[in-house]
Amino acid sequence: MSRLLYRLGRAAALRPWRFIVVWLLAVGAAAGIAGAAGGTMHDDYTLSGTGSQRATDLLRNRFPELSGADARVVVHARSGRVDQGRLAAADGRLRALPHVSGVDPAQPSRDGATALVTVRYDVPVTGLASKETLDRLRTATRDLREAGYAVEFGGQVPENVTAPGGVAEVVGVVAALVILLLAFGSVVAAGLPLAVALAGLGAGVSGITLLAAFTDVASTAPTLAVMVGLGVGIDYALFILTRHREGLAEGGTSRTRWAARSRPPGSRWCSPGSRCCWRCAGWCCRASRCS
Repeated sequence: MSRLLYRLGRAAALRPWRFIVVWLLAVGAAAGIAGAAGGTMHDDYTLSGTGSQRATDLLRNRFPELSGADARVVVHARSGRVDQGRLAAADGRLRALPHVSGVDPAQPSRDGATALVTVRYDVPVTGLASKETLDRLRTATRDLREAGYAVEFGGQVPENVTAPGGVAEVVGVVAALVILLLAFGSVVAAGLPLAVALAGLGAGVSGITLLAAFTDVASTAPTLAVMVGLGVGIDYALFILTRHREGLAEGGTSRTRWAARSRPPGSRWCSPGSRCCWRCAGWCCRASRCS
């Protein structure tokens, strides 16, 4: 493995632009294929043989009307009381929505200014397209908002809608760039670990999207990939870069130092990386046995 990594590092040092172009093409191709043929993330909480799964199955068999997802609609009148006629009309529209198994009677507050309506579904929250389901709830209660009532949603369906993230990751990348810039005093040296991490991250997230087309992939997988990819990518790229600068201070050409310094960190990475792959494979086999 050390000899292979030495040859790879030497080849990259001898033909840097060729390697950069190949990496950019690979990442671009992976992103394009993922965009064209990739699937969507889907959560599946089914795990046979566990206590929680037995409780879920019991609830589904004995109380099927309570085994699915739910959504709560809160209607508030800014002045006066909530019109029961408008609530009844909204109740009918809610009952006509897909997968709705029932709508509980509206529960008014003591002063009548607020009413709570619970919508029950015949499938779990993982079986619903949360954003589309929430949009249907908004459409069914549009007349209430147009009449001047404040309408808010709660329960499993609205809580399962996650807004597009990325703010924390961007802040982390900017903070890492500032720290690396202060440490190295060079934009190129500071940007290299980030560029390597982002390239690997792009390929990894594209692979996850492609995998989602063939099997269930949890919706938290891209977030986890971003966390691990940025951390590990910056860490090991920074390790190699630091060793390279130490080698240049000791003497020698940059190309030979790149090759020599790629070997030890790469070997150290392959060992824990392979162990992580084996652990993940073991978890998959154990989950298959449980099911």
